[in-house]
Amino acid sequence: AKKLSEKAQKTASNLRAGSILDQSVKLIKENGAPMHINDLLQGLGKEVNKKNKTSLTGSIGSYARRNQIFIRTAPNTFGLVDQQTDIFN
Repeated sequence: AKKLSEKAQKTASNLRAGSILDQSVKLIKENGAPMHINDLLQGLGKEVNKKNKTSLTGSIGSYARRNQIFIRTAPNTFGLVDQQTDIFN
């Protein structure tokens, strides 16, 4: 498995426990594969609407653009950097 960079590991451990992003990481880990934003919102118990989709996509996307914690595997679909080798191998 690809080792996370020191900066990415530090960022992952710095997510606020219980936050939406922390819960999203746990959901994706439990799923074992990237998840679409709608599935993430449902798993979080949030209403699937434009406001919630935009908010969560923006938050996760900001990490994905820096290759920290999350990766974008398809439009509105996110996985975890530490699952990346499993997805592409």
